[in-house]
Amino acid sequence: MSKTLFSTLFALFYGEKALANPIVGKEGGAQNKGALTSANSQDVDVAGKNTSVGHGDEASREKLSYPEESTRVREGNYANIRAYSGSENRIYCNGRVIDRDGGAGVFVRDDTDTITDDNGGTVLVDVKGRRWKRVYEGDVLLLWFCSHGDGVTDYTLPLQVASQLAVDESRRLVFGQGTYNYTAIEIKSSTKTQSVTEWIAIGKVNLVSTKTHPNANNYDADYAIRVSGVFLKKVKLVIDVSRNADAVILSDTTGIEVGDLVCLQTSRLIQTDNRGQAREGQVCKVHSINHDKRLVRLFNTLRYAAPASAKQTGVVVGATSGASFTVSGVNLTRANANVRITFTSGANSGKSRYISGFSGNTLKIGGRQSAFPNTPMVGDSFIMEWATMVTIAKPITFRMSGEFVISRALTSNAIAGATGFRGLDVIFSVDTLIEGATINGFSDTCLRIRGSYQPTLRNITATDANRGYNVFDGTGYGISINQCFGATVDNAKTYRCRRGIDIIGTQMISWETQIINCTASGGGVDYQGNAFWPVGTTQNSGIGSHGAGYSSSYTNCLVVDCWLPYAFRGLRETLKDCRVNGNVARCCARLTYGGALTIDGLIYDDTFSEIGVNYADSYNEDPKPDLRAIGLLELFCGIDDGYIRSLPVTIKNCIGKKVTLGCIIASGKGDDLTLENLILGGNVVYVSSENTRNNEFSFIRCEDRKILKNISDLGGNRFYLDGGSENQFSMYDLFSSQIIPAGKYVRLGENKLFATLDDDQALRIPISTKTKTAIVSVIDHDHNSKYKAIGMILGAASATDSAPNSKENKQNIELSLIPLTGTTGTKGKFTISFLPTDGAGYLYLENRIGSVIRPCIFIETVQF
Repeated sequence: MSKTLFSTLFALFYGEKALANPIVGKEGGAQNKGALTSANSQDVDVAGKNTSVGHGDEASREKLSYPEESTRVREGNYANIRAYSGSENRIYCNGRVIDRDGGAGVFVRDDTDTITDDNGGTVLVDVKGRRWKRVYEGDVLLLWFCSHGDGVTDYTLPLQVASQLAVDESRRLVFGQGTYNYTAIEIKSSTKTQSVTEWIAIGKVNLVSTKTHPNANNYDADYAIRVSGVFLKKVKLVIDVSRNADAVILSDTTGIEVGDLVCLQTSRLIQTDNRGQAREGQVCKVHSINHDKRLVRLFNTLRYAAPASAKQTGVVVGATSGASFTVSGVNLTRANANVRITFTSGANSGKSRYISGFSGNTLKIGGRQSAFPNTPMVGDSFIMEWATMVTIAKPITFRMSGEFVISRALTSNAIAGATGFRGLDVIFSVDTLIEGATINGFSDTCLRIRGSYQPTLRNITATDANRGYNVFDGTGYGISINQCFGATVDNAKTYRCRRGIDIIGTQMISWETQIINCTASGGGVDYQGNAFWPVGTTQNSGIGSHGAGYSSSYTNCLVVDCWLPYAFRGLRETLKDCRVNGNVARCCARLTYGGALTIDGLIYDDTFSEIGVNYADSYNEDPKPDLRAIGLLELFCGIDDGYIRSLPVTIKNCIGKKVTLGCIIASGKGDDLTLENLILGGNVVYVSSENTRNNEFSFIRCEDRKILKNISDLGGNRFYLDGGSENQFSMYDLFSSQIIPAGKYVRLGENKLFATLDDDQALRIPISTKTKTAIVSVIDHDHNSKYKAIGMILGAASATDSAPNSKENKQNIELSLIPLTGTTGTKGKFTISFLPTDGAGYLYLENRIGSVIRPCIFIETVQF
């Protein structure tokens, strides 16, 4: 136990620390004869029990002794001090309202101060307008400002005053046990300086918000408790900053100090969300400043490239709608995707949207944002801007420990779409630590950390964040990490929330969040009173991210009974050694708009199956017919996903007990959408024939028509049937719901490919330029075309098959020495050309059989 905390506890149980300070004598020499009289010292402990310092104790008598010339006023309270008109300049107060109620201490008259208000705890103003100030060191005690919480009285004012005082003086605030009703309190630095404060609960402290209506001015307006650093100013970025830079040059560094927050906010929309609102940005912490050069060095490095200002102007040269128009005068590259465009003339003048994509010089406005309200006219001018604004904030370091319970009454009668209540809201903080708190009943968000650097939340419980409506819309986050850098959530538990833990951001990205050892459980009702799935229809989810969750990791977490256990929309996220138990509506995890997801070691157990028991013996009377997961991972495709779908997705070493349709499910609106670079290996799936709908199982299954490219099968993928009704099964669902278009191929592991070729069409497959020899086999998957090649041994730039059985291992196969174009080889033949030295190196395949073919290709080489 620290010395300061020990001193605080000693004061709470055995009398104020201020008792050690002698009361200095009277002014003018006349002893005070007012209402304040002497008495033995007694104090109150945190439970409200009286404790007496016995006068037989020599140490205690010494602590309570006073110089002979001092006034020994011992039984005063705050009312006595306020009524005092005598000449003494130090008074010992024995209690706030009554003796031994925790308000005891020494007050000193400050005749130089004529303006400070009476705050009911450390500053009292007497009838003559004089300020009496408490003498203290170390912690601030809430008992100086109010009684122990009784669950009836409104404590808003004393909570506000005591909390703000602790912030202003960078002290700890100690709460005695009790139930404290309040409406809402906000504490933040009152000056342009950094602050540190800590709340400590001695015993169980219930903080009950009695607010009847949320603040509906805007989404961020509501809170029960808000702890905030202070905004300093906005400045400009002077020079473009590259990725991994550890310093920025700003237009003005006046007032910036080491430890301040530098928030870079870029006007480019992040490409993993595509909703017209979430932008690139990052919270950074100042390491050092060179004011002469206006150079600010950062503790962390930038995770993205931030331009100072990149503006282009152009005009419309043709338009079909507010969502598609052709332009001139601007240079369009991939970097321009999701950059803001603002019209400066025409019917859309002053209106802005984000570029979701382009084809040639035709801009596309899509995603979840609406099109421009008017079709642009030829000649309308616009600005295409990609710039960075920098916000400087003086942070607060906020810590909370002990048995705090922050709560309000459950909301169950709201109107759909109405704003919700938010509980504890921490903004612009550095190294915040909230430990052991329970936060209940705040419909929008129980605990939100926003715009903060390396906050830590440990052993938090959050329940009944239930703002959900229209089945799938809402917020309702138990814990929300919003626009933070390096946040950690460890051993948190959430119950009955629309989403247990969420990573989000709109003006900046939440970088490198760690979610560790956390549990999210479903159940409960939404804020309209409708039951969450599966009892009702309102969808809930366990743990996940929005588009601004970049490089997040989720380790050793558990989700129980949620419509969607793990929901990912961010970039480069990792799910490691996590579990799903119980009811699941679709898949255990879903990737939507995000990319580069890795799932390693996920275990799903429906908790109502017995693996190995025959279906006929165990599942004829299945009590939960539609509550099993249909798969482990759902890849949800949107038409406007762009390049994100091409980023690698890995799922390995997972176990599913039991699923009904597949391991990976490709879904979403739009046919012929391409999913690329799927990596899978070591997955074991137990298949339930119950409710498989068409009794067909595929390890990779596509809903509607999807295009798969570059599947890397690392091996070890297995599925086992439960012995129920007859099942059809396949590793890759390549025909029933997924079509490989002509001229394309899908890579099924390291050396296996599957392709579609129209007649007189060729394709090329990349081969290492260092490869000199390859073993190549080609067979017809449909088995209705007469061509095949088994075990050919091909040399670089050679039209010779070196296999021992080269005369018998081919049918209608022709070898060539040149690149194939579709009509290069002989009519009626399948032509192959092995040219590893051709540019990047290719194996060419050409179909002149006379009909569409679907060849399976096996290529074995030694990689160099």
